Amino acid sequence: MSCFKPCGVYGVFYLLTCHYLGFSQLTLIDSFKVSNKVDAIYMDPIENIYLVESKKIIKYSSDFIEQYVFDENAWGDVHALDVSDPLEILVYYQQSGQLAYLDNTLSIQKKRQLNELFVQAGVQAVCNSKTSGYWFFDLSDNTLKKVDDQSVLESSSDHALLSVEHTLTPQYLVEYQNMVALCDQHYVGLFDMKANLIEALYVDSFLFGGMDNSYLYFYTDSVIRMYALDDLSEFSDVSYPFSKVLKEGKRKIFYKNKLLFIRNDTLFRYNIGS
Repeated sequence: MSCFKPCGVYGVFYLLTCHYLGFSQLTLIDSFKVSNKVDAIYMDPIENIYLVESKKIIKYSSDFIEQYVFDENAWGDVHALDVSDPLEILVYYQQSGQLAYLDNTLSIQKKRQLNELFVQAGVQAVCNSKTSGYWFFDLSDNTLKKVDDQSVLESSSDHALLSVEHTLTPQYLVEYQNMVALCDQHYVGLFDMKANLIEALYVDSFLFGGMDNSYLYFYTDSVIRMYALDDLSEFSDVSYPFSKVLKEGKRKIFYKNKLLFIRNDTLFRYNIGS
C-alpha cells in the first residue's frame, strides 16, 4: 500500500511502502465531567492531565483528581503547552509572545519574552530543549529554529527540506530521544539536534492526532492509524464509533496507547490495545 509522498531534496524522501499490521481494539476506561469551556487537553509522560480553558490551566492526576490551577490574565490566551517534562512545563502565549516555565505545582519558575523578531515571525509552535533554550517554527521562512537561553540562534533547518504540498501550520512540536518532531495536520518531520531533517511522513487523507515515544497517531472519522516511530513504514489501524466528534480542535489527545477526548461536558478516556 502506498501512503507516503516524496519530500524535499538532498536525498530525503518519504517512505514509499507501508506495511499494514492489522486492527486493534478501542475500549473505554472511564469518563469524567469537565467544564464545557475546555479548549485543549494535554498529557505528560506520567499521565497527569492538563486542561486549558482560555487563560487557565488545570492539572489533574492520572486518576483525574484536581491538583493545581494556573491562571494568568495579563498575557492573553494559552496557545500551547509543552508538558514533556512534568517538572518544567512550558506555556506559550502567542498574542503577547510570552513564555512561562512552570514547575509541577504550576508555579512560575521563570518567564521569557520572545524578542520582536520572533513575534513578527508568527511563531505557532514552541517547545523546551533539554540542553537549554527552546525550539520554535518560524512561519516567515518555513524553518525550524533553536535558540539558547539568551534567545541567540543556535540552529536552523534548511527551509527547502520542509517543502510539502501545503503550507505548514505546525500544531505540535516536541524534543524527545535526541530528536525533534514537528507536526501539523498531515505532516510529521523528525529532526536531529542540529535541525537537520532525518525523516518525514506525509499522510494525505488522515489528520495528525498526537505522538509519544513509540507511535505517531493519525485519524479520520472512523479510524485511528498508529505509525511505529522506530519504523515509519509500519502501521496499525483502530476503528472507533465516534463519527466526526474527533474533529473538535484540540479537545482530544492520543498518547501512550490512550485516546482522551471531550464531548460536550464529558471527558472520555479510552485504551488503544490489541
